[in-house]
Amino acid sequence: MKLLALAVAVAAVYGCAPPVRPAVGASKPTTANTPLTVVDATGARINLPGIPQRIVSAAPSITETIFKLGADKRLVLDTTSCKYPPAAALKPHFNAVSADIEPILAVNPDLVICVAGEDTRLLPGLLKAGVPVVQVKASSMKDVYQSIQIIGQAIGDEQAAVNLNQEMATRIRNVKARVKGLQRPTVLMVYSSNPLYTTGPKSFISDIVRAAGGQNVVTSEPPGDVLSSEQAVALHPQAIICDPNVAVQLANLPGWRQAVPAVINHRFYSDDNLNRPGPALAGACERLAAWLHPKQQSSAR
Repeated sequence: MKLLALAVAVAAVYGCAPPVRPAVGASKPTTANTPLTVVDATGARINLPGIPQRIVSAAPSITETIFKLGADKRLVLDTTSCKYPPAAALKPHFNAVSADIEPILAVNPDLVICVAGEDTRLLPGLLKAGVPVVQVKASSMKDVYQSIQIIGQAIGDEQAAVNLNQEMATRIRNVKARVKGLQRPTVLMVYSSNPLYTTGPKSFISDIVRAAGGQNVVTSEPPGDVLSSEQAVALHPQAIICDPNVAVQLANLPGWRQAVPAVINHRFYSDDNLNRPGPALAGACERLAAWLHPKQQSSAR
């Protein structure tokens, strides 16, 4: 019933439910010694002897989710990039870009959670050392919901994950209702100016832009997620989501001040929470919608 409720809530936001892989024996364990079997985003079955007490996070979004699910006291190590919530910055860190697993092994973890395809240098050594590793995905919003569900199962609190996903889905559904029927400004996401990294329509941030009443101006996946400056100008984005420093760089590119509506009208937007595929995306969606459609937000008050 819990998984069905989640599927219904997510379907209301995106029109179809994300792939759901329930934990084997999906009820919440009652003791720390209750064995767990989790099927992660890669389809691997991970057997845990009990509820993990020494968890390592290999990504900021995973750390954020662990905190949101109330398991932060069991988080013994996260990455140098983990700064949200602020308490995450106080945890011991390791460099997730490195292949050195010694800092992880030194904390004697009973669970490492990482992003599939992004932490490949760590994976072989951890598995060889016998450390349980659960992998999640972070491409689309469907992946975000599934990741929260998998993390909840892996830490022994599936109900908290179900509740969090339902809360997120409801908030995003409410945003979609408020912007329904409004004209959608075209939006370009930019992560760096040289090369000009962007994101196509199959990403979680593109899903959030659409839910907030915008339209990703990049309608197909660019090779390597890179556009030339000329290609970006030709798209004529009405708004640009990027870091403030990148905004300055884009405005100074040849032809941008003359031909790009977002630059001409100073329509740059920045929100660090949009870069992290985790629970904070619900609030980021609400804020982005208010920025994209300020008149609608004012009339709603």
